[in-house]
Amino acid sequence: MIDSTLSFARMFIENGNSKFAEIEFEDEEDILLDKIVRQSEESEDTFILNLMTCSKFNWKILNKLHKLDYGRTMTSDGIKRADKRAFEMKNCILEIGNKECETGVFISESSEDLMMDKNLFFNTDINIRYFVKLGIGVSIGTSKSKESCVETNYYYRFIKYGKASLKLNYEHLEPTPEFIKVIENAISSEDPAEQFKQILKDFGQFIPTDVILGGRVHYDDFTKSVKHTVGKSNKFSGNINIGDLKGELGKGSTNSEENSNNYGRRYTKVIGGEQPDNIENLDIGNWVSSLNKSYENWDCIEFRDPIIIFQLLPEDLRKRIIKSVGMKIHHLDTENHNCVLEEFRKPIQLNLSIPNEISKIIKNKDIDFKIFATVTDITKSKNDFFTCQVLCPSNGKLPSLIIHRVQNSFKIFKSRECKLKIGWMVIGYYRDFNFEYNTRLDILHYDYDSNAPDTDNLIEYDSKVPICLGIPVTT
Repeated sequence: MIDSTLSFARMFIENGNSKFAEIEFEDEEDILLDKIVRQSEESEDTFILNLMTCSKFNWKILNKLHKLDYGRTMTSDGIKRADKRAFEMKNCILEIGNKECETGVFISESSEDLMMDKNLFFNTDINIRYFVKLGIGVSIGTSKSKESCVETNYYYRFIKYGKASLKLNYEHLEPTPEFIKVIENAISSEDPAEQFKQILKDFGQFIPTDVILGGRVHYDDFTKSVKHTVGKSNKFSGNINIGDLKGELGKGSTNSEENSNNYGRRYTKVIGGEQPDNIENLDIGNWVSSLNKSYENWDCIEFRDPIIIFQLLPEDLRKRIIKSVGMKIHHLDTENHNCVLEEFRKPIQLNLSIPNEISKIIKNKDIDFKIFATVTDITKSKNDFFTCQVLCPSNGKLPSLIIHRVQNSFKIFKSRECKLKIGWMVIGYYRDFNFEYNTRLDILHYDYDSNAPDTDNLIEYDSKVPICLGIPVTT
């Protein structure tokens, strides 16, 4: 396989000297190989194909340098790239940056903020929060001291220079045969959840689908005589000309007890660009020039829009993964109802207070929901007890409960008011891959014909597993 950081070269003679010209990537399809392969002067059976370092970059080069199609995991020490490759990048959306350098302030007020910063995530969404939670959980579990994971205040200034952004869609990534194989083996294993945990360790938890490449410098302001206090604003940013970087930076004002223009800078971190021998002697002007000089000096300075690696698989495989892991409790609630029982053996039908979000789950056939409920009379009557069954209408309406009062047949029926406490929950398959790996729910389904009861076909109970509760369902 040809290294994507190399280009084919065509030899030509100029002033009696042999020289080589780079063949652009877009021209390769129009040039036959025999036009650039030459015969060796030493042997007629030997042919030479000349290659040279690409003068221009493309997405293949950037992926070769930074392995952008590998999974990644958040850790307290920074983002970790997986050892094994889950996907192969087939294409992408590459945009060349035309912005100037930007300056800003980062303020951390919690362990979540600190985890995001260390892993180069600076915009929060629901997916990022999930991976941050996983990263903090792993850090606490592996750290001898939990002090490094508690909430902390942290502050620094930064300069960032974004040179390019690379965005990935589903169609741009193709799962590797090795990844497909381990997924298939996990699905058919006795403990799929445990296997998927190991897969995330080997192949990474997620792939960032938006990556900013360039350079980033962190630094602290300091002065001998002025004590500064940081305001409430979480971010401060602005544009700065490259020429200005060769002079003093950070002369803008901040909220402080006193004002002073006598600032100094203590550089603490350099990402991308030519690395100085001593970070204290970093020359910002030279650092910026190195980013403009070559793409080889670029590094990943920000990750966005992470997607868990399972979500990038084909749809049929995603569904099989979700079903293999089992079900979860989507909703758990308790309701109080006052009911008047006026007729003997006439059940009560009650509509549950189902939230809108849970209604969507119930109407989603892929989740295959089940409702479990139990009812108790809080008046603690000695003569009555109650049972219930779930009514699932075939017309698409939401389920309801049918409650039966079971009374001693030797007692005379009396109309009375009952105070019922109803506990109910909705169980179904996961809607995403944010699995609770330590909990697994399975539902056993048995058809029962009331006209021909079979008392011999009983459910076997295994005392080694937690006890199971069931409820009758009617349509």
